[in-house]
Amino acid sequence: MAQAKVNYTVEQTDSMKTAYVAAQAAGTPNAEIIATLAAELGKATRSVISKLSREGVYIAEVKVKK
Repeated sequence: MAQAKVNYTVEQTDSMKTAYVAAQAAGTPNAEIIATLAAELGKATRSVISKLSREGVYIAEVKVKK
């Protein structure tokens, strides 16, 4: 049986969650946090958002209705 491809190691996931929660607490905008994490990990922003969502820590920004 073939091995499943691992996109994020346990260490990457833990450090990403810690950095995201700390930045959220500091009031950093989501877009800035995600862009920074994506650059550090060499991943797409959508991939980072998806991973944080699966881990239950991502908080989507509320869109302003006109």
